[in-house]
Amino acid sequence: MVARFTMLDLYSCYFPTAETNTLKGLVSWSTGRHPTVSATVADMIARNRGFAPLRQTIKDAVRRWGNTPTLGLRTSPIHSICTISSGT
Repeated sequence: MVARFTMLDLYSCYFPTAETNTLKGLVSWSTGRHPTVSATVADMIARNRGFAPLRQTIKDAVRRWGNTPTLGLRTSPIHSICTISSGT
C-alpha cells in the first residue's frame, strides 16, 4: 500500500501583513471558503492528482484555527506571542 499526504506547516505569526493575508487566503481556498473561487476547486485539483480531498470536518477545523485571533494566523510583532528571544 502506498500512502500519500500533504502537510502545510503554518506558524501563528507572520510579517508583513500581506504575508498573513496571503496565508489566510490559501486557507480559505483550500477549505472551500474563498469568496471568489468555487468551493469544489481544491477538491477537484486533489482528485485530478490522485489525492483524496480533505473531509469537511478537517476543513472546518483548519479554517477555524486560521481565523481565530488568539490561535490563528496573525501579523507580528505581538509582544510575548510573536517575538523571538535570543535567550540572553
